[in-house]
Amino acid sequence: MGDSLVVDPDSIRFKGQFLAGQLSILSSFCTMANDAMNTSLALFVGTQFIASQILTNDQFQAQINKTVSLLFLDISLSFRQAIDYLEAIIHGNAIMSSYMSNWQFIVNPSANARFIRTRPVWYGNCSCASSDKCSLPMSITNISFPGLLIGCLPLPVLLQSTLECFYNQACLDTLHYALFDHKKMKSLPTSLMMSSHFLPNASIGSIFDELFVENWLREYDYEAFFRACGVSMCTYIYSTRPDILYVLTTIIGLIGGLTVFLRIICPLLVMGYNHLIDFFRNGRRTVPLYTLPVQPSVVVASISTSANIS
Repeated sequence: MGDSLVVDPDSIRFKGQFLAGQLSILSSFCTMANDAMNTSLALFVGTQFIASQILTNDQFQAQINKTVSLLFLDISLSFRQAIDYLEAIIHGNAIMSSYMSNWQFIVNPSANARFIRTRPVWYGNCSCASSDKCSLPMSITNISFPGLLIGCLPLPVLLQSTLECFYNQACLDTLHYALFDHKKMKSLPTSLMMSSHFLPNASIGSIFDELFVENWLREYDYEAFFRACGVSMCTYIYSTRPDILYVLTTIIGLIGGLTVFLRIICPLLVMGYNHLIDFFRNGRRTVPLYTLPVQPSVVVASISTSANIS
């Protein structure tokens, strides 16, 4: 079988190193997300907002919200694609982790030489050769730590983990006592858990997809937008319920218009009617036909024939 040249994944030392790597990646994620958001917002603020026509206040706010949401989605997808691409490269090329958590070196002695080969690490029934997302709950001396996982690689396992243990002072005390030389760390305040829209059992991957942003504070300056457009003319439509005076005025106006129309059209209709009556009463006129005598002409054609007799 050969001798393994990797620290046992069940050892306390391995778990401490693996967790430290995860926390380092989490810190880098926070910094990257913050820098990306600041850069994108600076570009967004410097972008001109162009509209073909003046917008109402509600339309203006809806358009801004839609634009900000698309900006946020674009940043999130860019980060997720970069992470997926990195994971695919590492797993597809079977690159060994510095913690040797996905592959192990195996030494096979022979008569003339020593060959080193590798074999995948198994976490339960999952092999790191088939998936880089294999993981198991972290436990030390039969003590479990909610939300903390170990697995093939720190990055994909971190995205599956949660921050439950970091909201529990007893969990943190036990964790530091077992892994970090009895150093004590203060847990996250309970008020933060109550005010956050991220649940304690939410995966770090889902929090990362939202770029660790709790909420967006938007400020709208519709008056500045209206002044920048330099509107010279406005049209508006208002709906009111007609009163009795308006109804009477409208009816009188319709009657007056109808009277004028009838004064113009009625004489024409009467004249046309009279012409039709006269036409059918008198009948059609007959026009006599005159015949002209035709004298026949006789054309006599004479044909002369001459013959030469010799």
